[in-house]
Amino acid sequence: MSRRFKLKKKKNNCDKFYNCEKINKIINIMMKNGKKRKSEKIFYKCMSYIRKTYKKNPYEIFCQCIKNSIPMTILKKKKIGGTRFNIPVKLSISKGIFYALKNIILVTKKKQGKFYENLGKEIYDTYRGNSLSVKIRDDIHKLSEANRAFSHFIY
Repeated sequence: MSRRFKLKKKKNNCDKFYNCEKINKIINIMMKNGKKRKSEKIFYKCMSYIRKTYKKNPYEIFCQCIKNSIPMTILKKKKIGGTRFNIPVKLSISKGIFYALKNIILVTKKKQGKFYENLGKEIYDTYRGNSLSVKIRDDIHKLSEANRAFSHFIY
């Protein structure tokens, strides 16, 4: 029997305006070289852009956007008998939120133009359900469905 104690999960700080951990998480993902204030300014500018352009509550749009882009499974590679298999593994909610936010940021970085406008457009498109981050999620689900036969290799 193991004597190790289980680590308690750290409580994430919430952001200033919306008091939400998810927004703090996307700000941390956007951050480069420890410049958190800069990424906060960009994100809040993006939220004001959503409010002005689409005339809807940006916080509700952001929350629905995350729900639309969370993957339920992900593929992990495992080497068995000299060959590598892609094994579908179910994700926890916090890990799924991380992958959803990461995909939104990656898709936004590929576009040209102002980052806050591209991020606002991507969040709104994901809210509507027709963006590249939703397509990435669907592709992951298709691949995990195709490799479902290897799911007994998890352990």
